[in-house]
Amino acid sequence: MTGLGVDMAYNAEQTPVPFKYLSQATISNKGARTIWIHSTGKDKDRLTFMLLRDSLGRKYLLYLVVKVKPSTVTATLV
Repeated sequence: MTGLGVDMAYNAEQTPVPFKYLSQATISNKGARTIWIHSTGKDKDRLTFMLLRDSLGRKYLLYLVVKVKPSTVTATLV
């Protein structure tokens, strides 16, 4: 690296983690034959975390990027 005039090299690793929120409870009337499951509608949310190191072996703080679809509920829009 010194021949190239570079003093420090960094290595970054990005790893995507898809996730889906699953409700823990279903509420329906007693004796109902059909139970409807309510969903948040967010099926393809993604979290990406990035790990960074330098050529001296130092580790840097974890960097998180959360990618979600915009809300369609007008009360939550900014």
